[in-house]
Amino acid sequence: MMTRAGLITLVLPLIVGGFHLDDIPVNLCAFRTTTGYACPSCGATRAMGSLAEFKVRAAFLWNPAFTIFWFLMLARAVLGLAGYQPKRQLSGWHLRFVIGAITLGFMVSWIYLIQVGR
Repeated sequence: MMTRAGLITLVLPLIVGGFHLDDIPVNLCAFRTTTGYACPSCGATRAMGSLAEFKVRAAFLWNPAFTIFWFLMLARAVLGLAGYQPKRQLSGWHLRFVIGAITLGFMVSWIYLIQVGR
């Protein structure tokens, strides 16, 4: 069964690419406007536009964390369509490990975005 998150995962890049929202010449990021530095999600819109054109490498270069997260969500959507349901929810140290790994991944990606001057 397709979840709402799965539907958004599939449709959002198509909307961004279809309406060329990744080509807007105006900076709408309040964090970047205030600090002058890239925020953790800088490049995510352009990454969605690249994904809509099947340019995975370009999407990864725009925002690595978002691109990896999108592919994980896509895999979950496909598994949901295939009828897969997890047998149990993450809890305890498993959940803390996953949250820590995701946090570390986003921080490394953010450092990358700042270094390349996104």
